[in-house]
Amino acid sequence: MIKSSEVNRVEELVTQSLAVNDIIDEKYQIETILKNTKNTTYVLLVKELLNDERCVMKLCLNSKPSEENRYKKAKRGLKNEFKMLNMVTDPAIVKPIHFHKSKEFTYLIIEYVENAEGLNRKIAKQDLTDSEKVFLIEKILLAF
Repeated sequence: MIKSSEVNRVEELVTQSLAVNDIIDEKYQIETILKNTKNTTYVLLVKELLNDERCVMKLCLNSKPSEENRYKKAKRGLKNEFKMLNMVTDPAIVKPIHFHKSKEFTYLIIEYVENAEGLNRKIAKQDLTDSEKVFLIEKILLAF
């Protein structure tokens, strides 16, 4: 259950910017900030405090009234990503762990896969061979 003091803490984190070792929702401790998108969405490497496991948190914050539309769009995106990941049963695709939505913030917790960021870099550079492209497309299609 989210407490109003925790919501205030998250809002405070956003205005001061997120930092390593900050606690979110009394359940997750930030280890690394992987990505900050448009100051409303963060991708964080977090440690779950209950079982000491690493996972990835996609955190969407509603910090400014002027960004309400951007927040709603990002929140819908997280919800759709959670639904889609729940439909996939392939072991090559990350598993969703938890989804939480409130008025102040929304987050999606997914499993952490070590060294997976290397694939993102290869895709961004468009440095995949034809066989790697075929393999990825097959994995995605077979997952559904």
